[in-house]
Amino acid sequence: MLAYLTTQRPGLRSDASPETAVWMLVRMVEHLTVRCLLDRPPIPRERFLEELTHLALSHLRPVP
Repeated sequence: MLAYLTTQRPGLRSDASPETAVWMLVRMVEHLTVRCLLDRPPIPRERFLEELTHLALSHLRPVP
């Protein structure tokens, strides 16, 4: 993931380092996935994945 983010640097927020972004994204996905498995919220799998993707991309994109 670090290699990918490094190559995509021009399209990422200028204030976040790729190393920081990788750590944050991995922890976010890890935590939300574990909580979803343990809590079994009434969220369809596809919706969960869409929301998780939106969170990840929102974290990486520059603020308009």
